[in-house]
Amino acid sequence: MKRIYEGPTSGTGAAYAWVGNRQIGEGRMTIIESRPLEFVRIRLEFIKPFAATHTAEFRLKPEDGKTTVTWSMSGTKNFVAKGFVC
Repeated sequence: MKRIYEGPTSGTGAAYAWVGNRQIGEGRMTIIESRPLEFVRIRLEFIKPFAATHTAEFRLKPEDGKTTVTWSMSGTKNFVAKGFVC
């Protein structure tokens, strides 16, 4: 698998892309918004084997020396993608 890092090393604009075989596919993740100790919002683009774009969000809740992380993802599925469970 080939990995590509672009933009700043952290925060808005930091990006990670990958290109792999048929099982791994191809895609890109870009941080579109973040606030330290609160949340990170990512644009998640799948290119191969099926094209799709989603927004993923990681919410952070520091408490008693631990951090609870809540992950959510939103986007649309085309007809073919509805046959796959994520």
